[in-house]
Amino acid sequence: MIAPASLCEKWKQDLAKVHGLFHGFEVLSMQDTNAIQKARKIDQYAPVDLFIVDEAHNLRNDASKRHQELLEWFSENPESKVLLMTATPINNSLTDFANQIQLAAKGSLESFPVVYPTSKKNEVIDFFEAVKRLSSEMAKAENKGDKPDFNKVNRIMRQGLRHFLVRTTRRGIEKEFGGLLGNDGVMHRFPVSQVVPSPYSFSDKLGASINNVINNNLEVFSDKDPRT
Repeated sequence: MIAPASLCEKWKQDLAKVHGLFHGFEVLSMQDTNAIQKARKIDQYAPVDLFIVDEAHNLRNDASKRHQELLEWFSENPESKVLLMTATPINNSLTDFANQIQLAAKGSLESFPVVYPTSKKNEVIDFFEAVKRLSSEMAKAENKGDKPDFNKVNRIMRQGLRHFLVRTTRRGIEKEFGGLLGNDGVMHRFPVSQVVPSPYSFSDKLGASINNVINNNLEVFSDKDPRT
C-alpha cells in the first residue's frame, strides 16, 4: 500500500480493524523515498504481488521524481498487479489520466482505437493520441475565450475510460452488496443526505452592491444569471 503520509496510519488501522490484516503487507508513504528504496531491495527475495496506490492523482505528473521511482519499482515486479485509487483522476488536464494509466501499466500501454469526430469525418485513432488532440483543442478554445466542446470530450473519453476505470459509488455499492458489512455482522446502509434550506437576506445596500458585481461580470457565469 502506497499512500500520502497523512493516510498511512489510517490504512494500517483500517486493514487491521476492518479486514483483520496484520501482516503480509507494507504501508509506505509516497513521500518517503528512503522507505521505498529499502522495500525495492527486499523485492529480490520476496516480489510484490499487488501494489495499491491511494490518492493516485498525486502521481499525475510523469516528469516527477516520485512518478519515475514508482514506475521503475512496478516494472521490477512484472507479475504484480497495480491498483490506483483516486476520486479525482483528472485535475489539470486530460493527460493527468493518461499519465496515471501509464504508471499502472508499468510504462507499457496497449494501443486500442477510439472514434474521433472531426469537421469532415470520423477518424479511428489511438486513445492516447485522442487525449493529446482533445487537450490541444481545449487549450485553443480557452485561449480564444471559447467554451470547449465538453460533449465531444465526454464521448471520446468514455470510450477509453471503460478499459481502465472501475467507478464505485454509494448507489452502486448498495445495489450490488446491499450496503457495508460492519464488524458486528450487520449490513449498514449509507445515510440519506437531506438538503435543509437556510434562509438568509441582504441589506438593501449589500444587495445592490452584489447585483452590481454580478451585472458587471456575467461572462464569468457563461452569461447565465446566477440569480434566476
